[in-house]
Amino acid sequence: MDMATLDDLPETPILGTIHSGIPSRLLDKARRAKTLIYQGRTVQAITGERQLPVVPQGISRATFDKAIIELAQTLGSDNVEVNDKPPNDGSWYMESPNTHDMMNVTEQDDLRASAVVYPGSTEEVQKIVLWANKYKMPIFPISMGRNLG
Repeated sequence: MDMATLDDLPETPILGTIHSGIPSRLLDKARRAKTLIYQGRTVQAITGERQLPVVPQGISRATFDKAIIELAQTLGSDNVEVNDKPPNDGSWYMESPNTHDMMNVTEQDDLRASAVVYPGSTEEVQKIVLWANKYKMPIFPISMGRNLG
């Protein structure tokens, strides 16, 4: 995938030129964030050539595989599920998916989880956070409610 640079991106609007712009003092920060977002685009998903599981931005597949094996050894393999299957939207509210956004407004793979972890205690959550910090792995906690109601 081609890596986006600041020169490749559409101009970031600022307040004063458009009502939905950002404050000028935040322009550099916004441009850096925008570059990272564009670099993480799922170009392969659009062409259908995406290898599953989707690996988080900035993490190599080898590092991801090593990290997942370590986490499965720590928590038990039943508590770590790699998201390498086609999306399943579930059949009712209590079975809504936790591997992807079922109400996506962009390509479905844009916000697809690489893996799902099911901690059973506070101590296991702490182990997951330490593991994520060790591998610089992004984590996104969700609860049973999934904030859909």
